[in-house]
Amino acid sequence: MAKLIATSATHAHVVVLSDAVTAANRGESTNRLRATNPHFWLDPNYAELYVTRITQALSAADPAHADAYRANAAAEVDRLEQLDLWTRKRVATIPVQQRAMITFHDAWYYFDRRYGLRDVGAIEPLPGREPSAKDLAALIELARANHVRAVFAEPEFSPRLAKQLADGAGISTVTDLYDDSLGDTPELATYEGMMRHNVATIVQALGS
Repeated sequence: MAKLIATSATHAHVVVLSDAVTAANRGESTNRLRATNPHFWLDPNYAELYVTRITQALSAADPAHADAYRANAAAEVDRLEQLDLWTRKRVATIPVQQRAMITFHDAWYYFDRRYGLRDVGAIEPLPGREPSAKDLAALIELARANHVRAVFAEPEFSPRLAKQLADGAGISTVTDLYDDSLGDTPELATYEGMMRHNVATIVQALGS
């Protein structure tokens, strides 16, 4: 991304939204190529910080419309606060011993930490690299030891590995958890819509 910006948006003011998250609130990544897990946006509380930073940047760049930006931001923050409360209530319906997740890649650390789920592991040890037979066997054992009820895959990737893991552990496969993209239907076209879908999907898979 940095290279793309440097070559195609040379006059643009770059706003790094993740800078709004303090070092104390950053989690380590399972990806050995980077020290910090970057998936802050899956925590609605951090998404609020993103909105604030976006509003500040837009207001500075276009002060004539600063009031409109602030009003839109206030409405969005209200929606995010409602999303947070709704998510807490929905996750609370999952029995405590069933709140464990294995996902396609390590995107759900901050969501799980916020809402009291256990982030057991991820299928891809590194982006774009399939797990070895040893990696997969270890995940199967983790799934059994932690009583994981489902493995969560993503619609933009083949569910083959997730199904292989699920079959080995004797659990179900969920193929439509969104984390790095929105969906292609109106219900999934916004951040709130995507997150509500994800929460409902997680609750159904782990709570049933």
